[in-house]
Amino acid sequence: VSLGWEKVGTLKPKSVDEIPGDFWSLGCETLDRDLADWDAYKGYLKPLGIKRIRLQGGWNKTEKKKGVYDFAWLDHIVDSAHELGLEVCLETSYGNRLYEPRAGLGPGGTLPAGEETLKAWDAWVEAMVRHYRPKGVREWMMYNEPNLRRENTIEKIVAFNARTAETIKRVDPDAKIAGLVAAGLRISLIESWLKGLQDMGKLDHFEWVIYHGYGANPDSLAPGMEKAKELVRQYSPTIKLWQGEAGCASEEVQYALSGVDWTELSHAKWNARRMLCDFAHGIESTVFTISDLSYSKSFISRYGLLKTEPDNSIIKVKTAYYVVNNVVSVFNDSVTVNDVAKVEVSPADGLSVYAFRDRKTGHDLIALWDSSAMPIDPCELTTVDVAVTDLKLSDPVWLDLLTSRIYRIPAANISKVGRTTTLKEIPIFDSPVVLTDRSILSYVQARKPKKKPRPVPKPPKRSAKTKGAFPLKPYRLFGTQKPTPAVVIHYADQGNGNWAEQLAEALRSGGMHTFILSDTSRDLADAVAHVRSQATGWQVDPKQIGVLGDAKALLSYRKVGADFAVVFGGKAETGQDKGLKVIDASQLGAPLAKDSPWLTDLLKWLEPRKTKVF
Repeated sequence: VSLGWEKVGTLKPKSVDEIPGDFWSLGCETLDRDLADWDAYKGYLKPLGIKRIRLQGGWNKTEKKKGVYDFAWLDHIVDSAHELGLEVCLETSYGNRLYEPRAGLGPGGTLPAGEETLKAWDAWVEAMVRHYRPKGVREWMMYNEPNLRRENTIEKIVAFNARTAETIKRVDPDAKIAGLVAAGLRISLIESWLKGLQDMGKLDHFEWVIYHGYGANPDSLAPGMEKAKELVRQYSPTIKLWQGEAGCASEEVQYALSGVDWTELSHAKWNARRMLCDFAHGIESTVFTISDLSYSKSFISRYGLLKTEPDNSIIKVKTAYYVVNNVVSVFNDSVTVNDVAKVEVSPADGLSVYAFRDRKTGHDLIALWDSSAMPIDPCELTTVDVAVTDLKLSDPVWLDLLTSRIYRIPAANISKVGRTTTLKEIPIFDSPVVLTDRSILSYVQARKPKKKPRPVPKPPKRSAKTKGAFPLKPYRLFGTQKPTPAVVIHYADQGNGNWAEQLAEALRSGGMHTFILSDTSRDLADAVAHVRSQATGWQVDPKQIGVLGDAKALLSYRKVGADFAVVFGGKAETGQDKGLKVIDASQLGAPLAKDSPWLTDLLKWLEPRKTKVF
């Protein structure tokens, strides 16, 4: 990225001791299964600048003989972390095969169950809290991603969370506990968890509710995050949201966010966007993860900020490591969200724009980037005009969080009319840039060039995107870990004006990306082709795209190019095409009810098309 502007310098990295607060957390997971090596990467933790780390307790590794707990392996890690000035949050995952031969030792297993197992679980949790409370561990997480397993109903999750939290609080009344720890951002799941604990009178045991914020486009979760925040506020004035695990890979990967051609550059951009989106919404955020994970020795899971060998030794530091440090060096407790700022960007389509303010000086920080799609390798600059009311900047600079470079914004690009300051022709791309004051940044000063630099071509002016290029109204999931099926509804009134919208919401709550083709003159085949062309960025499974509509609209779903179809109207027949579902017209009601037998049956029919995670 080169602008042709005066280069001020490069952002100076800050370590844990220099960064105030503990808004950020870092994943140091899977050490209980030896999928990473603490001693190999611990030297990289303090310079990264993130104070709080997430560790997993590892019941199966700690209790290998019934009633005997060997915490030596975990003591080594916790003591070492504290020596580095880090804070530890311990997660109570996973099961133990002493008690259940098929117990889950990673995400996707069933929750511990049965009288003997649950008594042993209670005893282990109590022993762990008694052991680590004197060592200064005060924060705890519940069992990881239980919702990945269908058998782990929300009722079981609520009961298990309540049971575990009671044990922790009995030993340490001052403990802070994070609950749910759900895979993905599912509003209905969060609400059921909150209501279930409220009904039990146990909601006050919890400080946070955790979701894991995956999505090929990290900014796609923003609407769901605001809905989740409002929902939590309705149930408790003290419980906070925590984005407890989110990351993408730096290469092809077989687990979360698979099916995408990731690179180290897109990996770095993704992390910066996820982090700033979380910071802007005031949701505590965890980076996943410090080190690659050796789930398979022949196919390392490349989610880490550090690249590793199959033996878990470190190969190299990835670009994302430096980018994460850039983010936390600027955005920490010294900066606050500026909710009252008036910022107008032109053109604004497809952008994320957030305003912040330095607590000490009052100087503004404006972060913006192209969030219209998932991050990609090319860094193609375009320009926008940014107008800010009552902007407080005495020495305006442009900071690129990807490269850490700082450039002075030329006076010719700044104008002021009344209270509004306009920064003109500001370069942006699909990674966050920050407009702020030079004085609040710690940086290494640039060397003065000996020769006059060659002129750099100006980036093209960003053009407003054509709205309505394809008449699809999206009801996409807020975050998925794997490509997920999609459904296109060919809009039909059904005697109720918002029937299609209600159906789309029901399908989305059932775990399906959903789109409404509101212009019925458009060919369904074009709609299917359009969704398939966007599959990577939308985390849609390109081999599981279906259509819903009446028989006349669908004709032959195979000619439409769909992988499955649902026909409304007519009579359901036995022995029909396995990819075809017929809903008897007599079953349809208006308005649509969530407990409609035909809708329950439809969601059950769609369930096998979903992909399992881990």
